Amino acid sequence: MAGTDSASDDTNSSLLSRVRIREENAWIELVNWIGPFVMRWCIRAGVDPSQAEDIAQEIFVRIWNSMPNFRRNEIGQSFRGWVYTITRNCIVDYYRSRDSAGPLPDQLPDRSDPSEADDLRREAIQLLVRKCVSIHGADVGFRAFHRTAVDGLTSKQAADELGLSHEAVRKHKARWSRRLRDLLEERFCELLG
Repeated sequence: MAGTDSASDDTNSSLLSRVRIREENAWIELVNWIGPFVMRWCIRAGVDPSQAEDIAQEIFVRIWNSMPNFRRNEIGQSFRGWVYTITRNCIVDYYRSRDSAGPLPDQLPDRSDPSEADDLRREAIQLLVRKCVSIHGADVGFRAFHRTAVDGLTSKQAADELGLSHEAVRKHKARWSRRLRDLLEERFCELLG
């Protein structure tokens, strides 16, 4: 995908690389991507929703400070698991600060749920699609993709709406599907898995 039209004006390097060099837009993208999972884990652990946002802020400070040290060196190690461990540690600290003698909540497993990897991948795709909408929303090819792949229109319905042939809609959908797969690999390759 290198050398082709990018989905944004950002550098083509991965999100992780961009965060490591402290690129502000990359950090915002990362927080938007992983933030819902952090909040989900806090709520699942029984943290009061009004306190979950404060804990999430502490989690993101720890992620920010530790990001240069994140490495996927071991088999089975994942970014999701790393963020979960930071989240769990912050939640443990929260409960200990409230009542040092009380037990930790049962809803706080030692490891993240492996099934959430698919959720994280879907969220990354949605983030990329939202970014593409903001950048390429006026492009008829992207609109053909979006109307069929995201909005669920048939190729005939999208073709009629956009004044294209059915074949053109199918080609645009295939091209943008490949492009998004490439962008997903390029931007999130080190973070998914």
